[in-house]
Amino acid sequence: ERVVGHAQGPLLRVVLSFADNTPASHLVVVAKLVEYDEVLSRKAALVPALLQLFRMEASFDAPLLTTYVQHADAGLAHPSPSVRVASLALLTNLCSNAALQRSISVGLLPHTAV
Repeated sequence: ERVVGHAQGPLLRVVLSFADNTPASHLVVVAKLVEYDEVLSRKAALVPALLQLFRMEASFDAPLLTTYVQHADAGLAHPSPSVRVASLALLTNLCSNAALQRSISVGLLPHTAV
């Protein structure tokens, strides 16, 4: 898992480079990762990959935020400790992300989205 973790960041940056820098485009990238969940689950890599993607986000909309929250929540029940840690880290990042807080403060996301 450590090798996968080290390779994830640069690989995900390459994947994101082919998408527009918008929440809607990034939601498509996340949806494709979820589609390949069977492959990623064998290496317990989906939630850690989502954590890496979340850290690369510059802005959010409600569907993208909801997707991250749902997968972070689901990861808390995963049998792998590294997935549970990644889920907690994702939830922590959700609560402390400046771009997300700006989106809420300017009314792009409802206060109840978090």
